[in-house]
Amino acid sequence: MNKPLVSIIMPVKNGLPYLPKTLDSIVNQTLSNWQLIIVDDHSLDSTWSWLKLNTKDERISYFKNNGNGIIDALETAWQACSGDYVTRMDADDIMPEDKLAKLLTALNNAPENTVATGLVKYFKADDVVNDGYKQYEAWLNSNLLSENPYNQLFKECVIPSPAWMVKREVIMQLDGFKDLEYPEDYDLVFRFKQLGLTIKTVPSVIHFWRDHSTRASRNDPNYAENSFLPLKIKWLLKMHPNTTFNIIGAGKKGKKIAQYLSASKVGFNWFTNNPKKLVVPIYGIELKELKVYKQKNTIWIVAVANKQEQKDIISEFDEQNMVPGIDYLLFC
Repeated sequence: MNKPLVSIIMPVKNGLPYLPKTLDSIVNQTLSNWQLIIVDDHSLDSTWSWLKLNTKDERISYFKNNGNGIIDALETAWQACSGDYVTRMDADDIMPEDKLAKLLTALNNAPENTVATGLVKYFKADDVVNDGYKQYEAWLNSNLLSENPYNQLFKECVIPSPAWMVKREVIMQLDGFKDLEYPEDYDLVFRFKQLGLTIKTVPSVIHFWRDHSTRASRNDPNYAENSFLPLKIKWLLKMHPNTTFNIIGAGKKGKKIAQYLSASKVGFNWFTNNPKKLVVPIYGIELKELKVYKQKNTIWIVAVANKQEQKDIISEFDEQNMVPGIDYLLFC
């Protein structure tokens, strides 16, 4: 019986100087039956010439992007891959030597409709990782080990973009990657959720995420903070039609959510625990004093950034047996 083939799709843009170590970590995997499809997204450095000179392993192929940007690069790679399983990799990161083996084992020991993932670790070669990335790493890993990581889907992307594996049929159901919207990694996880995929987490670090000054998440406008909320609102309305929304919070995030819902002609109630914001309407909408209640076809949107206030509100939800991800959603 033939061993299953794992296709690794890896977009790259200006991949040097990190690309050599990334490829070393792939070549040294304990699972050997893989193919790596690299797609160069119009690099301005010498990535393309380096690939031609240094990729002698027959399991590695490389192509020019058929379009522009990472979504087109993913689709270009998808058209070239033939594996039974599909996974992602970033061109500046490092795989532990057992990453592919662990993801494949997790997937094979899980129900049919599953996406396998695992814990991540940020690193920085020449400095310490900043607090923001450390906090995201801690939150992400903790959430991945929870009973249902999707419960926090509207807070942040709950699956690290270069650390998932699915059966080929999943990507076929999505008709590839061409319909993704930026931020594409977040949009993809919403699509996994829509397909009904269960998240299976490997309870150990299976990906080393490199932090450096030129990484896309720091510099590409597609990953700026203001690009996430429109995607969240789109999926909120798609996943929860005919629903009453109750926004909690009248700060920056709460106001933005109110604006997007208003622009979509979606009615909502707006609550605050700040007495000063009960006095004057915002955008012509009178805010109500916060009083939590459970009601059919109603979802509470928590847009309060203060951690202690979040805990207090969640405690009120818990007292009324309200379920995260169903009765209420954290948006920050």
